Amino acid sequence: MKSMTSHKFIAIILLIFISSWSINPSARTKSIGKIILAVGEVVATNPEGGKRKLKRRSKIYSGDTLSTKSGARCQIRFTDKSLVALTESSIFKVDEYNFSQTGTTKEKAIYSLLKGGM
Repeated sequence: MKSMTSHKFIAIILLIFISSWSINPSARTKSIGKIILAVGEVVATNPEGGKRKLKRRSKIYSGDTLSTKSGARCQIRFTDKSLVALTESSIFKVDEYNFSQTGTTKEKAIYSLLKGGM
């Protein structure tokens, strides 16, 4: 009896996890911008903790945290044509970004400069 209850509990937890993970599946697959200049070591960390080195033409996604190492810098062109330039030893997070060229969605861009300069 106890075993059956624990299996139901685990199944419910998995169902909640899967459904919350897929609320906005396009948020991590749709690029919100790209690197147009990268000098030195520039790294993006996604919300799950995965890291990838960035270079010219690398894609940026909502939720990414960008880091420039000592002596590095980069420029990001977002889909709304805005430009952000990061100086060396910076940490910049794209908290939320939503832009549609058709104007069918509420546009929003929230960034956090955690360290460094832009």
